[in-house]
Amino acid sequence: MRPIIIAWSLAILTFPIAGMLGAESLTVQQAVDIALRQNPDLLAAGHEVDAANSGERGARALANPEILVAPTVVGNAKSDSAVSVVQPLELNGQRAVRTRIARFEAAATQAAYTIAERDLIRSVRQTYWDVAQAANLVELNRENAKLAEALYQAALRQLDVGAAPGAQVIKSGVELTRARQELSRAESELSQAKARLNTLLGRPPDIAFEPSDPLIFTPLTADRAKMRSSAEANRPELAEAEASLCARQAEVMAVEVRRRPDIALQARQETFGGDLGLAVGVTLPLLDWGSVRADRRRAQDKAIAQSRRVESVRNAVNLEVDSALREVSRTEALIREYQQGVISQAEQLAQMAQKGFAAGANSYLEVLEAQRTLKAVRTEYNAALADHLKALAQLEWATGIPVISQEVAK
Repeated sequence: MRPIIIAWSLAILTFPIAGMLGAESLTVQQAVDIALRQNPDLLAAGHEVDAANSGERGARALANPEILVAPTVVGNAKSDSAVSVVQPLELNGQRAVRTRIARFEAAATQAAYTIAERDLIRSVRQTYWDVAQAANLVELNRENAKLAEALYQAALRQLDVGAAPGAQVIKSGVELTRARQELSRAESELSQAKARLNTLLGRPPDIAFEPSDPLIFTPLTADRAKMRSSAEANRPELAEAEASLCARQAEVMAVEVRRRPDIALQARQETFGGDLGLAVGVTLPLLDWGSVRADRRRAQDKAIAQSRRVESVRNAVNLEVDSALREVSRTEALIREYQQGVISQAEQLAQMAQKGFAAGANSYLEVLEAQRTLKAVRTEYNAALADHLKALAQLEWATGIPVISQEVAK
């Protein structure tokens, strides 16, 4: 039995090296960098920022002149103006308000881009740790399958010499089949996790890679009040909501300036080849049949609604910080429980069962039960590590400060 266990252990140690040959080694930061360069949704958001900036530049320009060309075609009566050019000067503030609206809308679009960027970084980090967790789970199931194979072969030899009943061979064969099925399921889940990450990176889902950053645990020392204030200062969701509020308030001003007089320059030529006349026109928007009043009320209501949204976003930001901190604390406590004896005790139990089985003191069922316990503990610990790292990614997203780079990437 001992040579089988030694050979099984050597195979486990050499598999990760062999499995990584020919596949790209990818760190979590490299994954983030690739996503920021290639993710199509983020690239689309960048073009929206460019469009908003172009809109702001256009809003700063003076209103286009109106050119009227009306030559006489039929009859002796002349038209009032063969050529007329009217250039509004927008001295009543229309251009300034239009520019103000476009500037705040561009700021809101830039904040939306930052939101998309931060959401992408969070998704990439969390999916990366999903891949790392799935890769570790494949290794655990591979170990389990190799041990099940070793136990099955040992049961066959004991049956040949009459040291074990046939039922033990059947049970070990069933357990080997189950172990292989669990390994196949774990490999499928790993492939799916890798495909999800590749999609976030903006590349084909079947590109081969191996996560090189391990699942590690570093306790987080957090100042809850500081993180909440940092979130309110750094979260682009608040910046977007506030920029949208300023744009809505500027729209109220845009309606009000429509009632102000304005001056326009006018050049007019009554006939082609005739004398050219210049005039200064004054627009007096004195009459309103209700459209301006309705537009003002609509703009005011939209501004009030947006102010309520700003408050709602602020409350949501604070809640997200609290939720992320609670999840970090929960995963830290869970990891400490495993590290304070659960893992070592399960490993000790499995070793004792294997030694007893090799010496003939334990039954196959005792070895199987000990191995199942060890596999379950390792799987749960692996999940706790991944959940902790994903919780840190969520906390970094919620607070707007680089929590992960400070606490984990060491």
